[in-house]
Formats: sequence, C-alpha cells, structure tokens
Amino acid sequence: GARERFLAPLRIPSFRWFLASTTGQMASLNMQGLVRGFLTFELTESFAALGTLFLINSIPGMLFALWGGVLADRIQRRKRIVQTGQLINALNATIVGLMLVTDVLRFEHLLIAAFLQGTVNSVMMPARQAMLPGVVGLPNLTSAVAVNAAARDSIRLLAPAVGGFLIHILGAYWVYFLMAGTYLFASATLIPVRSSDDTARRRASGGWRDIVEGIRYIYRDDTLRPLLSFNILFAILAMPYIFMLPGYVADVFEDGADRLGLLLSFIGAGALCGALIVATLGPNHRGKTLLLAVTIQGLALIAFATTKSFWIAAPIAVVIGLSEALRMSLSNVLVQTYVQDEFRGRVMSAYMLQRALAQFGAFFAGLLAAVIGVQLVLGGMAALLVLVATAVLAFHQRLRTLA
Repeated sequence: GARERFLAPLRIPSFRWFLASTTGQMASLNMQGLVRGFLTFELTESFAALGTLFLINSIPGMLFALWGGVLADRIQRRKRIVQTGQLINALNATIVGLMLVTDVLRFEHLLIAAFLQGTVNSVMMPARQAMLPGVVGLPNLTSAVAVNAAARDSIRLLAPAVGGFLIHILGAYWVYFLMAGTYLFASATLIPVRSSDDTARRRASGGWRDIVEGIRYIYRDDTLRPLLSFNILFAILAMPYIFMLPGYVADVFEDGADRLGLLLSFIGAGALCGALIVATLGPNHRGKTLLLAVTIQGLALIAFATTKSFWIAAPIAVVIGLSEALRMSLSNVLVQTYVQDEFRGRVMSAYMLQRALAQFGAFFAGLLAAVIGVQLVLGGMAALLVLVATAVLAFHQRLRTLA
C-alpha cells in the first residue's frame, strides 16, 4: 500500500544518513536564498541587481554542470565529490559572515560568493542526484525521491522562517555562520552512506568525448529528450518568482525579512504536502500528473501576481509550493527511471541545468521588473507557463502517457 511504499526506503540505514545529509544541505541553501537576496535588495534597492546576482550564480551551472556529470560517471566515489563541495560551501559562508561582522561586505562580494557557490554546486549536485539509485535500488527509487523531497521541503518550511527571524533579531551574519555549520553537518553525515556504485568503474575516455556521448544519448532517446527539454522550459518560466521574492516582498507588500521568511515557509508547507503526495503515488499516470501540476502552478502564480495583500498571497503560496514539489519530484523520478545507469551522472547534470537556466531567466525578469514592474513580469511568465503546459498536455502523447 501507500504507507508501505513510503516507509520502504527508510528501512535502509544508508538512506537515512543520506536523508540527514540532504536536510543539512537544504537548510543551508534555503537560508542562503533568503539572506543573499535580502542583502542584495537592502544594499541596492534594485530588481536589476537582484537579477544580476542570480545571473552570476547561474553562469557556472551553464558552463560546468555537464563536466560535473562526467565526474559523477567517471570517479569511483561520487560521495567524495559531494563532501568536498559541502566543505568549500561552508568556507564560503564563513567568509561572507566574517565580512558582515567586520562591516566590509559590498554587493560585489555577494557576486563573487554566488559565483563560487554556483561553481561548486554545478559539480556537486549531479553527483548527489546520481548517488540515490545506488543507495536505495531502483525498486525503491520513486519513494526515495519523494521522501528525500519531503525532508527537503520540511526544511524549506522551517529554514526561511529561522533565517528571517535571525536577520530581524540578531543580524544577517548569524545566518551565514549557521549555514556554514549545516554544510559541515551535511558533509559529515555522508560518511556512513554506502552505495552500490561507490566502487563502479568506467573506461577512462576524454572529458569532451564523455560530454558529447551524453548529449547524443539524450538526443536519441525518445523519452528523455522531450522530458528534459520541457522540464527546463517549465523551470525557466516557473522558478524566477522565487529569486525575485526578496524584492517582491519589499516592493509590493512593503515588508521586511521576517515576512519574507514567513512567505517562504508557506511555500515550503505546500511543497511538503506535494512531496508526501508523490511518496504515496504508484508508478501510474506520472506524466499526466506532472503536466497538470505545472498548469496548476502557472495558474497559482498568476493569482499571486495580481494581489498586493500579503494575507491573500499566503494561501496562494501554499498552492504554488505544492504544485512546484509535484513538478520537481515527478520530473526527477521520471528521469531517474528511464535513464541507463552508465549515463546517469551526465543525464542528471543536464537535468540540474534547469536551476541555472531559471536563474538566467531571473536576470532578464529582474531587468524587465525594473522597467514595467515585478507583478506584470511574473504574471506574464506564469501565463506563458500555463499555455505551454496545456499545449504539451493536449498534443504530446509520449509525455502525457509516461507511467
């Protein structure tokens, strides 16, 4: 039954440690998304600057993500890549925190930190994604992805509120020091994790040849090609709202870090519900559910962009979070299900490009928002998202019928 599917991966000790590591990493990422955007808007009062920050963070993902996939497929221990990345991120957060304490932080420093973190994550994240099937096995993969997402979204519910409270009461530097601690926790809790691909070996070919081989594999696969292409397009249209949110709360709702943290927590509450729904789903109608979730998210974003009331936006944010979790979890499960294991790292690196490209989209959204207003920009992107999702649902039979 649904309960048994949900509990199955939790009976695997290595998955429980993997889950703890995911929790630590996501706590850091969610607090960072809040504090970095808040500091940028506080220093510049500019949506264009906010967009520039996310452009800088996205460039390494577009440049290095495919290399990260090659490393994930070639290096014997994907776990070591992830642990090293967490340690570098911890050092990065500590340095920014110290700059805040000494009152020397400028917007340029945030850009440098964002570029460094984007570089690390573009190499680390494909390896983390590619580890999961080896930890739980393919029969437990759907439930494991959903349980992992539920843990991620539980933290997404709590971490922004904690970050907003810390900024409001104690100062932003406390958030950065807490982030450094959670990155260290994420690295340490991977130590006991055992994965069946830890000792996997691949022939050593050239890096470029591996990348071309991975791209050719995706292009020739009639399931992965449209799945990855449309998922990236959906992300470009759906995700920029989260990057614009620090400026949105200040400009539209005329509120500060505490309300920003609260709004992110409403999104996290919805996302947790969405992840729990995915955890109980069997392997049926996943393609259709994915496309319906994208359509619902677009409609919810349109509704969000039309109100200037925080308390009307809050319940809409729950729906946005729920539908977004369905989209992200189901697309992850479908990609992991249909990919051949020898290409898993490279395909997951292509999958992870969605975040970098969404941040690239957020740069242009920020420039437009500075000219015509952030509500009009986010509402227009959401309307386009609904049009694309309904068109795919109506006319793309292969995606609609994925099990």
